[in-house]
Amino acid sequence: RKYDAAEFQFLAKDCSDAHDSLFEEFQYVIIIYDYDDEDSFIGARLMIRNLCKTFCEPQLPLCFVITNKREDLSELDLTTRYQTRESAFFFNIQTISVNYDTGEGLQDLAGHIGAILNVLRQNLILTADLLELSNTEVDSLVRSPLAKQWDLSLERLRGPLGSISAHRITPTLLAKNFSASEVATLRLLRKHTTIPVPQPRYEHLQDWLVMDFVEGKMLFDCWSSLSFLMKLRVACTLRGYIGQLRRLRGVRPGRLEDGIVSGIQFEEVELGSFKSATHFRLYCELIAQFSWNQMVKYRKPAEPVPSPPVFGDDWDLVLTHGDLNLTNLLLADDGVLWVIDWGNSGYYPKWMESITMQHHDHMNPKTWNDLRWLISGSFPIYEVFWFYVEQRVQRFRRRR
Repeated sequence: RKYDAAEFQFLAKDCSDAHDSLFEEFQYVIIIYDYDDEDSFIGARLMIRNLCKTFCEPQLPLCFVITNKREDLSELDLTTRYQTRESAFFFNIQTISVNYDTGEGLQDLAGHIGAILNVLRQNLILTADLLELSNTEVDSLVRSPLAKQWDLSLERLRGPLGSISAHRITPTLLAKNFSASEVATLRLLRKHTTIPVPQPRYEHLQDWLVMDFVEGKMLFDCWSSLSFLMKLRVACTLRGYIGQLRRLRGVRPGRLEDGIVSGIQFEEVELGSFKSATHFRLYCELIAQFSWNQMVKYRKPAEPVPSPPVFGDDWDLVLTHGDLNLTNLLLADDGVLWVIDWGNSGYYPKWMESITMQHHDHMNPKTWNDLRWLISGSFPIYEVFWFYVEQRVQRFRRRR
């Protein structure tokens, strides 16, 4: 790998006698098994039991690929389907069934390999900081010609997005105001997901958050030039990222480090912390009810009564980015989709991601807005509910 000289070894070999000693030599193993008859099923089951004695955590280290995929409801077809579920339940092994004649299943295999490469890219080999930096030195670097040129290139975004706080301080580093919550989020993501996010650096700094600069184009700049299939691929990739985020659950709403509830969905108001998801839900329901009452009370005589807010029960807390707009998504030169700017991230109900994405509908291309339901899901009840919350959230600002 060019930027850190890391080396990756790929080896293909006959694994007819595969057993768990393979993991002493390799971090990831993909077994390709030719499924011809009932004996193949028995042999595959024995091989899996030799490789995995117990339930595997995490799932990625072993993938079992069955060739000769068919969907003819034959005994072999039914056995293959069962093998997939059995391996997943007992050993957490992903089993992918492919057909080399039709190509069916190859996309799933490519996705698995891509997930491994993402982990290798960001999690397994954390590169060392190449410079020694102090807060004073970063103060100087954000005023350097390179940083000024970078700031100037982002001036066009100040209108639709407000202030831009990130500065390119070296060809490979970016700096922004320090946020303990954002650092904690980046650490969590790099440890428990395969979502490509920048590596935080110089964590001794107290005034600045310094991270890797990602070479690529913002979707804000390149979306209109992408083919329909590429746009769909980006949407599906982002949907997968959000799926990973929703597997990371919290017990208290708000930012990771201090539990403060804030973000664009709250009109940039910091609402303080809440004891639990229930505490947060009751607070939001209070605002929504007050907002609806005010609309009913002060509506014009000819105006109909607005529909009252519906109080749903989907308030389980999951990790959300909180600002998935086109400027926070980078399509790198190698085709990888990176997600940046996690300053608004925190634990909120899963539908909150869709709510925050709608904040930029006025500046988004129609094709992006049309794909939002695929990316983050559709939650019409909560969209109406949150409309009422946003109308009066400033009035109900809380002390910390």
